[in-house]
Amino acid sequence: MASKLHSWTNENTVSQTKNVFGIDKQTPVTSKNYPWRAIGKLSTGCTGTLVGPNLVLTAAHCIIDPKTQALVNYAFFFYANMIDGNTNHQAWVSHAWWGSNYPGWLGVRKESVDTMKSTRGTLVGYSADFQQGKTAGVRVNCSLTKEAETDFYLHNCHMTRGASGGPIFAYRNNSPYI
Repeated sequence: MASKLHSWTNENTVSQTKNVFGIDKQTPVTSKNYPWRAIGKLSTGCTGTLVGPNLVLTAAHCIIDPKTQALVNYAFFFYANMIDGNTNHQAWVSHAWWGSNYPGWLGVRKESVDTMKSTRGTLVGYSADFQQGKTAGVRVNCSLTKEAETDFYLHNCHMTRGASGGPIFAYRNNSPYI
Protein backbone atom coordinates (compact mmCIF):
# COMPACT_ATOMS: atom_id res chain seq x y z
CA MET A 1 0.00 0.00 0.00
CA ALA A 2 1.38 3.41 -0.94
CA SER A 3 1.95 5.91 1.83
CA LYS A 4 0.98 9.57 1.50
CA LEU A 5 3.51 12.31 2.24
CA HIS A 6 1.80 15.09 4.14
CA SER A 7 3.05 18.53 3.22
CA TRP A 8 5.12 20.35 5.86
CA THR A 9 4.28 23.67 4.22
CA ASN A 10 1.15 25.78 3.97
CA GLU A 11 -0.05 28.50 1.61
CA ASN A 12 1.91 31.11 3.59
CA THR A 13 5.28 29.35 3.22
CA VAL A 14 5.24 28.42 -0.47
CA SER A 15 5.49 31.11 -3.13
CA GLN A 16 2.45 31.06 -5.39
CA THR A 17 4.43 32.67 -8.22
CA LYS A 18 6.77 30.78 -10.47
CA ASN A 19 10.42 31.77 -10.53
CA VAL A 20 10.76 30.98 -14.24
CA PHE A 21 10.11 33.75 -16.74
CA GLY A 22 8.75 32.62 -20.08
CA ILE A 23 7.83 29.02 -20.78
CA ASP A 24 8.54 26.55 -17.95
CA LYS A 25 9.87 23.49 -19.74
CA GLN A 26 9.72 21.17 -16.73
CA THR A 27 7.93 17.91 -17.27
CA PRO A 28 6.71 15.59 -14.51
CA VAL A 29 8.68 12.47 -13.65
CA THR A 30 6.03 9.75 -13.64
CA SER A 31 8.29 6.84 -14.57
CA LYS A 32 9.07 4.23 -11.94
CA ASN A 33 12.02 2.95 -13.99
CA TYR A 34 15.74 3.48 -13.36
CA PRO A 35 17.23 6.09 -12.99
CA TRP A 36 14.08 7.99 -11.96
CA ARG A 37 13.20 5.61 -9.11
CA ALA A 38 16.50 6.48 -7.39
CA ILE A 39 15.38 10.10 -6.91
CA GLY A 40 13.14 11.02 -4.02
CA LYS A 41 11.98 13.71 -1.66
CA LEU A 42 13.24 14.25 1.86
CA SER A 43 10.71 15.16 4.53
CA THR A 44 12.80 18.30 5.05
CA GLY A 45 11.43 19.49 1.69
CA CYS A 46 14.51 18.87 -0.46
CA THR A 47 15.36 16.33 -3.13
CA GLY A 48 17.76 13.43 -2.60
CA THR A 49 19.27 10.73 -4.79
CA LEU A 50 20.21 7.16 -3.94
CA VAL A 51 23.85 6.77 -4.93
CA GLY A 52 24.48 3.47 -3.18
CA PRO A 53 22.79 0.98 -0.91
CA ASN A 54 21.29 2.99 1.96
CA LEU A 55 23.11 6.16 0.81
CA VAL A 56 21.28 9.34 -0.23
CA LEU A 57 23.04 12.39 -1.69
CA THR A 58 21.49 15.81 -1.02
CA ALA A 59 22.49 19.41 -0.38
CA ALA A 60 23.97 20.15 3.07
CA HIS A 61 21.51 22.95 3.80
CA CYS A 62 18.70 20.40 3.52
CA ILE A 63 19.77 18.65 6.72
CA ILE A 64 21.60 21.42 8.62
CA ASP A 65 19.73 23.72 11.03
CA PRO A 66 20.48 27.28 9.84
CA LYS A 67 20.32 28.66 13.39
CA THR A 68 22.71 26.20 15.05
CA GLN A 69 24.71 25.07 11.98
CA ALA A 70 24.31 21.52 13.32
CA LEU A 71 22.53 18.50 11.90
CA VAL A 72 18.75 18.82 12.33
CA ASN A 73 17.70 17.30 15.64
CA TYR A 74 14.52 15.62 14.43
CA ALA A 75 13.86 12.44 12.48
CA PHE A 76 13.40 12.82 8.74
CA PHE A 77 12.53 10.47 5.93
CA PHE A 78 13.46 9.74 2.32
CA TYR A 79 10.51 9.02 0.00
CA ALA A 80 11.86 7.34 -3.14
CA ASN A 81 10.20 8.04 -6.51
CA MET A 82 7.36 10.08 -5.03
CA ILE A 83 4.64 10.69 -7.64
CA ASP A 84 1.57 12.79 -6.85
CA GLY A 85 2.60 12.75 -3.18
CA ASN A 86 2.64 8.94 -3.01
CA THR A 87 5.46 6.43 -2.74
CA ASN A 88 5.84 2.71 -2.22
CA HIS A 89 9.37 3.06 -0.82
CA GLN A 90 10.35 5.16 2.16
CA ALA A 91 13.07 5.00 4.76
CA TRP A 92 13.95 6.80 7.97
CA VAL A 93 17.29 8.61 7.72
CA SER A 94 19.33 7.14 10.56
CA HIS A 95 22.46 9.27 10.27
CA ALA A 96 24.08 11.86 8.05
CA TRP A 97 27.52 13.27 7.45
CA TRP A 98 29.13 15.83 5.19
CA GLY A 99 32.55 17.04 4.11
CA SER A 100 33.78 13.81 2.53
CA ASN A 101 36.46 13.94 -0.15
CA TYR A 102 35.62 10.43 -1.37
CA PRO A 103 35.96 10.51 -5.19
CA GLY A 104 32.72 8.74 -6.06
CA TRP A 105 30.34 5.86 -5.54
CA LEU A 106 27.91 4.14 -7.86
CA GLY A 107 26.77 6.60 -10.49
CA VAL A 108 28.86 9.47 -9.11
CA ARG A 109 31.79 10.58 -11.26
CA LYS A 110 34.55 13.11 -10.75
CA GLU A 111 35.10 14.97 -14.03
CA SER A 112 37.24 17.89 -15.12
CA VAL A 113 35.66 21.35 -15.16
CA ASP A 114 35.94 21.47 -18.97
CA THR A 115 34.19 18.10 -19.32
CA MET A 116 31.42 19.15 -16.94
CA LYS A 117 30.89 22.45 -18.76
CA SER A 118 30.71 20.77 -22.17
CA THR A 119 28.27 18.03 -21.09
CA ARG A 120 24.51 18.52 -21.21
CA GLY A 121 22.60 17.16 -18.24
CA THR A 122 19.17 16.61 -16.78
CA LEU A 123 18.18 18.18 -13.46
CA VAL A 124 15.49 16.43 -11.42
CA GLY A 125 13.88 17.88 -8.32
CA TYR A 126 10.73 18.38 -6.28
CA SER A 127 10.40 22.14 -6.89
CA ALA A 128 7.80 23.88 -4.72
CA ASP A 129 6.48 25.76 -7.75
CA PHE A 130 5.90 22.65 -9.90
CA GLN A 131 2.98 20.36 -9.13
CA GLN A 132 3.16 21.57 -5.51
CA GLY A 133 6.35 19.55 -5.01
CA LYS A 134 4.38 16.29 -5.01
CA THR A 135 5.92 14.97 -8.23
CA ALA A 136 9.47 15.61 -9.37
CA GLY A 137 10.04 17.82 -12.38
CA VAL A 138 12.75 17.24 -14.94
CA ARG A 139 14.65 19.80 -17.03
CA VAL A 140 16.74 18.49 -19.90
CA ASN A 141 19.66 20.11 -21.72
CA CYS A 142 21.06 21.88 -18.67
CA SER A 143 24.71 22.75 -18.38
CA LEU A 144 27.23 24.21 -16.01
CA THR A 145 27.96 27.79 -16.99
CA LYS A 146 31.06 28.52 -14.92
CA GLU A 147 33.09 27.66 -11.87
CA ALA A 148 32.32 30.56 -9.50
CA GLU A 149 34.80 29.38 -6.87
CA THR A 150 36.86 26.24 -6.43
CA ASP A 151 34.40 23.31 -6.59
CA PHE A 152 31.40 25.71 -6.68
CA TYR A 153 29.61 25.78 -10.03
CA LEU A 154 26.77 27.77 -11.55
CA HIS A 155 24.30 26.13 -13.94
CA ASN A 156 21.41 27.17 -16.17
CA CYS A 157 18.87 24.64 -14.87
CA HIS A 158 15.78 26.55 -13.73
CA MET A 159 14.43 25.15 -10.47
CA THR A 160 13.42 26.58 -7.10
CA ARG A 161 13.03 25.55 -3.46
CA GLY A 162 12.54 21.82 -3.06
CA ALA A 163 14.87 20.95 -5.93
CA SER A 164 17.89 21.57 -3.69
CA GLY A 165 19.89 18.39 -3.47
CA GLY A 166 18.48 17.11 -6.75
CA PRO A 167 20.94 15.54 -9.17
CA ILE A 168 22.12 16.79 -12.50
CA PHE A 169 22.40 13.57 -14.52
CA ALA A 170 24.53 13.05 -17.59
CA TYR A 171 25.03 9.85 -19.53
CA ARG A 172 28.27 8.01 -20.23
CA ASN A 173 28.12 4.70 -22.11
CA ASN A 174 24.31 4.80 -21.83
CA SER A 175 24.47 4.87 -18.01
CA PRO A 176 23.41 7.90 -15.94
CA TYR A 177 25.86 9.48 -13.54
CA ILE A 178 25.87 12.49 -11.26
